[in-house]
Amino acid sequence: MRLLLAVLPLLALPACALHVVAPEPDVRTVLPVEPAAETSFIAAVARLPLIEVAALVERYALAPVHRDGEAGPIRWSVDITRSGIVTPRADAGLLCVLVPFRVVAQAQVLGSRLDKSIGADIQLCARPALTTGGDLHLENVVSRVALQQLDFPGPLRMLSDVAVEQLQNLAARQLSDVVGRVSLPIAATVSPLTAALNRPLPLPQQACLKLRAQSVTTSQPDVDPSAVRLAIVVAALPTVEQPCVLGETAPLGPVRLAVQRELNVPETRLLLPIGLALETVQAQAVSQLITGRPLPLGKPGDDRGWVQLGAIRLDTAKGALLIRVKLHGEIADTFLWLPIHRKIDGEFLIWGVPEVTPTEIHLTDVHLDMQTDDRLVELAVALKHADLTAQIAAQVRISRESIEAQARQAVLGLAQPLDVQGQRLPVRIDIKQLTIERVRGAGQRLEVLVRFVGQILVGATDRI
Repeated sequence: MRLLLAVLPLLALPACALHVVAPEPDVRTVLPVEPAAETSFIAAVARLPLIEVAALVERYALAPVHRDGEAGPIRWSVDITRSGIVTPRADAGLLCVLVPFRVVAQAQVLGSRLDKSIGADIQLCARPALTTGGDLHLENVVSRVALQQLDFPGPLRMLSDVAVEQLQNLAARQLSDVVGRVSLPIAATVSPLTAALNRPLPLPQQACLKLRAQSVTTSQPDVDPSAVRLAIVVAALPTVEQPCVLGETAPLGPVRLAVQRELNVPETRLLLPIGLALETVQAQAVSQLITGRPLPLGKPGDDRGWVQLGAIRLDTAKGALLIRVKLHGEIADTFLWLPIHRKIDGEFLIWGVPEVTPTEIHLTDVHLDMQTDDRLVELAVALKHADLTAQIAAQVRISRESIEAQARQAVLGLAQPLDVQGQRLPVRIDIKQLTIERVRGAGQRLEVLVRFVGQILVGATDRI
């Protein structure tokens, strides 16, 4: 900065010297950052608990079965009723439900009555499948009957065959029909996950990520020990904001759901507009301009006065960064050929368009204005405008590393469990590339466009 101020000659200058007027600072906005123009993709897993599928079967009140007849001197009857809750499980990629029953067999012979009550299970297994419209069905239903005890005594022995036959008939005619009619819109399973992703996701340093989900693609489900599992890809228009601006984050319309035969889980590519409050970058951007001590004007040994820099403020103005530097001091002058010193009070106005280079963010098309109560200083600045702007352009800069570090911290900050209806889903982040593509000043924020290439996996991250 010593060099910057040393080029201010204290000479009477022509009145035609050029004077550039600084733009007015932007109004501080509280609007969210504009969503990314390029669609990004997030891989996730939606889960439909097996117990919910079992509940669809459970709520059907299957009618009790009664059969009776005669076999010679024996009068017999078999009554079959539901008993206990439906239990789901996974079996080699199939969804199975176990439906318990109670079988009561009775026989009367020669005035004697014999009773037997046993438990029985009907197991139905089917393969979950999605229609192109996004409805979950159970296909290729297979049933099997298991009696818990088959040692019917004497006259009741023949009733075991009757009980098995009736149970098989019940399974084939009622339960298989029930399971075959199961139809569950999968959107109800996916929407809690997309709703959770659509909420502002907190990041370090009061930042947040807003994904703004637009559509969901899924493929045929599989079954794990506790749920029907749907791998999905969420297409989104995300932003990162610092500080976080709350407000409407839902998509403009319903999240669209599409079903594909095979799901291609793409490498996650996020084009993240990151809105940074100017306070987070001001210290670094103006660090080269701060001296903290008076600086002499003119050549060494000349008593032409001094200036001292005061408060420094960073603003945005019509796409540029505007730096205001307060200054005060004294300037040597003459009045009626008598030497005098006059006070200087005013400010530098430095502005330029931020541009990304391989190593830093610096200002291009830099301009300088000086608003003081001394026109001589203003004219001196105008005359030496090219020298001053070159010096300032070399000094006002922001390291790419610091911005990329904040972007990395923002992305890695996503690797925390996501709450979906009380269930904590794991999140895994793999970063392959993180680069700054563009930067601009707007609304008293620095908006940095960062490209992320890697993977963001939500839920059952070890199996995607």
